[in-house]
Parts: sequence; structure tokens; C-alpha cells
Amino acid sequence: MLRKAVFLLCILFSFGVTATDTDSLKNLLSTNPPVKQKISILNELAYEYRQTNYLLAKEYGESALALSEESADEEGEANARYMLGLNYWLHGVYPDAFQEFFKAKKLFSRLGISTRVAAVSNNLGLFIFIERIMTPPCIT
Repeated sequence: MLRKAVFLLCILFSFGVTATDTDSLKNLLSTNPPVKQKISILNELAYEYRQTNYLLAKEYGESALALSEESADEEGEANARYMLGLNYWLHGVYPDAFQEFFKAKKLFSRLGISTRVAAVSNNLGLFIFIERIMTPPCIT
């Protein structure tokens, strides 16, 4: 069962990071863009590094979260929480992943961004499904 869950995760998240993408985003970040654009770039960097560099992805996600909270950008905050949730989930930090997904869903719902609510709901459903596969049945 565990092998099936790991295989499913590998299939779902088999997107690669290219140096060109991350370099371009870092170059954009160095131009000191407006706050909303900076939050988007930080979220994109968190997404790009989610599979290859846990700490860097987390750092970019946390920076996006802090900046979005500071500037009261709820959409940026929701995206940052979603990116952090993905990063935590992929690296086995399940309680934090669930918490961030739940907060992101709540924000996207309040903002009326139904496509993002659906994406987060999908991840929450997969999260619960995989948790059930990995939890051994009770023996009575």
C-alpha cells in the first residue's frame, strides 16, 4: 500500500525545475518589483523549488507569506499558504501541510476564486486518501 501511495505522489508531482525558469524569476526579483508582483515571484520560486530544495522552497514561501500579510494581500497570502502546503506535503511534514492547505482554502473561498478552491480541495482529498492508505487497519 505504501508503494502505491509513493507511486501516486511521484506521478502527481513529476514536474521538473529548470535553471532557466528559476534564474529568470530571481532576475525579476532583483529588479525590486511592486509588492504584488514580488509576492507572485516569491510564490513561483517556492513552487519551482518544491521538489528539489525543501529549505529554499520553504524560505521563498515564508517570504511570500510575510510580505502578503504585511501588505494585506489576501490572494498572495492564499497562494503562499498553498505553496507552503505543497512543500510540506511533499517532504512529509503532514500536520503543517494540512494546516496550510486548510487556511489557503478558506482564503480562496472568501475571495471567491473557485478554481483555486477546487485545487486546494483536490490536494486535501488526496492528502486524506493517502493518509488512509498509509494508516494500518485496526485489528479487533
